[in-house]
Amino acid sequence: MRANVTSTAEPIFQALRRTGVVEGLRGRLATRGNFHCESIGASAAPAFAMLLRELFPARTIVAVCADLKAQEIFQQDLETWHVATGAGTKPLFFPAWEVLPHESKLPRQDVISERLETLVRLSPSIPTGSPDTAARHGLTVV
Repeated sequence: MRANVTSTAEPIFQALRRTGVVEGLRGRLATRGNFHCESIGASAAPAFAMLLRELFPARTIVAVCADLKAQEIFQQDLETWHVATGAGTKPLFFPAWEVLPHESKLPRQDVISERLETLVRLSPSIPTGSPDTAARHGLTVV
């Protein structure tokens, strides 16, 4: 089944990579490093994130969602595209802390473990320094 899904998704990304819009985006991201895309619809954002992953396989792509529900939907769709494209590393999930700083309680244990797992897997690829340094090293906000 996976071969059918992959063979269906690959022509889509090949066709997209050949368009002038994607070539312009590739050039812009290569020089500027970060990109905000608020105008991309929620249903298209996961596919766009996978396109960015295809264009820049060595970069870390970070998607920021409005709330937990939107993040879960995005993650599920992203994992579907991940399987369809046969991409390497599985997308990571970094849930919101869900606790305000002045509260004396910790978030749920699953939230803590998912956040720690993501941070550990990202740690070798996250540059140190200011947010500007991170942007110059390829962190992309989708």
